[in-house]
Amino acid sequence: MTAMTASLGLLGLTCQLFLSFVFGAAAVHKLRDAKAFVETLRDYQLIPSPLLGPVSALVIGLEVFVVFGLWPVSLRTEATVTAAALLVSYAVAIGVNLGRGRRELDCGVVALAAAVVLLLCYWSFERLIANQPALARLRGGRAE
Repeated sequence: MTAMTASLGLLGLTCQLFLSFVFGAAAVHKLRDAKAFVETLRDYQLIPSPLLGPVSALVIGLEVFVVFGLWPVSLRTEATVTAAALLVSYAVAIGVNLGRGRRELDCGVVALAAAVVLLLCYWSFERLIANQPALARLRGGRAE
């Protein structure tokens, strides 16, 4: 196994751990006070009142799926796509409300997720730079 392959394996494992932690923390937080989560959804004013309960259950279920779906290879792609879709949904909901001039909303775990994504990007670039000599050897000595 090359240093690059080992690094990518470690990066993948790190991403799995961080995403599991972020979505696990989010799901536990929502499950501890499901009524408060419904009220948070209501505050965003994006979902009709009759759908707040089902949507809150769906969001929590999807977050739990991400936590456990990231580990078996057979579900990893679906869990990763679900995680991305949830993060995009959260960002859109926040963006719409910021566009409405609403600044006093609970954004929950989105700030934590953003911090994790920034940390992973930094770590990824740092690893790519550190592995530049190994990449050059893999390319037959051509450093680009």
